[in-house]
Amino acid sequence: MKNSSIRLILFFITLATVAPFYSAHAQDQSGFKRSGKVFVQFFGDYYYKFNGTGDASFSHAQYAQTPKNFNAFDIRRVYFGYTYNFAPKITAKIELAHEGDLLPDGNRGFYLKDAEVDIKDIIPYGNLIVGHTGTPTFATFTEHIWGYRSVEKTLLDMRKFGGSNDLGVALTGNFSKEGILGYTVMIGNGTGAKPENNKYKKIYLELHAKLHNGLILEAYTDYEGGSNGNGTNLATTTFKGFVGYQIPTFTVGVSGVTQTKKNAVMNHTVSANPSGLSIFTHGQLVKDKLNGFARVDLYNPDKLDNYNEHFILFGLDYLPTKNVHFMPNIWVNSYSAKNGAASKKADVVGRVTFYYSF
Repeated sequence: MKNSSIRLILFFITLATVAPFYSAHAQDQSGFKRSGKVFVQFFGDYYYKFNGTGDASFSHAQYAQTPKNFNAFDIRRVYFGYTYNFAPKITAKIELAHEGDLLPDGNRGFYLKDAEVDIKDIIPYGNLIVGHTGTPTFATFTEHIWGYRSVEKTLLDMRKFGGSNDLGVALTGNFSKEGILGYTVMIGNGTGAKPENNKYKKIYLELHAKLHNGLILEAYTDYEGGSNGNGTNLATTTFKGFVGYQIPTFTVGVSGVTQTKKNAVMNHTVSANPSGLSIFTHGQLVKDKLNGFARVDLYNPDKLDNYNEHFILFGLDYLPTKNVHFMPNIWVNSYSAKNGAASKKADVVGRVTFYYSF
């Protein structure tokens, strides 16, 4: 496994080295030149956990199982990818990712996150995407408005309401040349980066608007059927709404989500309806040098476990140069017990996050 990851990385390095020489000669009669580009993202932290018992195994929050006073330097994500333009309207992308995954020997591993072909203008203002690609659950729109995935995932990602990518086919675009109203329709396996494990497919539908006054609106839903093999309905349905306001120096957004998981608990006899609300803001403090960000989430897992969770995040974003960020931040996840469960101390973590991309 370790050797496989090394071979994949060496393949990308070779591709990045050879492709420019090939691209220089790949020109059609219209003047189009085939071309490719490597892209990289990296972020990690130094963190120290000030509070919390580290026994919240039910929680999806990152430091829920980290003991108090633990500290470390950590790599949370590395993206290494390549895009290639075959024709003016045909582009391919392949991308490897490390997101904390470990190989059997304990070393960091990579997996295939994206492998797609994009065909532009297959219909007026619409593009067809085939392969392993980002889903409209949060990865293609809301995450960009939040803008600080390097510090923390969006609510839907953090609380596992859905995945960031899937293998399937998507139609995405706008309803007019101005691009004010947009959409994504997608059908996929519903298993993320893993192979399909059942006959059911996941259907995604997203609509959004970016108005001239800075107002941003989004409506999203998805549905995936399911069964336990004995005829019990295990379908999952998600609804999300988002409203925000964005100008070049300031952004604020509110996102709400609710999900129905049919017969998800009590031996497939009781349904669960988890829900969440996320409020965030970020803005410029010193032009091109210093930004600030803050976020509050409320998460109710309903019958999936015995604790509601409340998340707080705030910090500063210092840019010594373009695409390089140092971000001191405070990360807090607290627990509200229900159904007679024992109380839990809040997890409080201080971090200095480092991020770059090219």
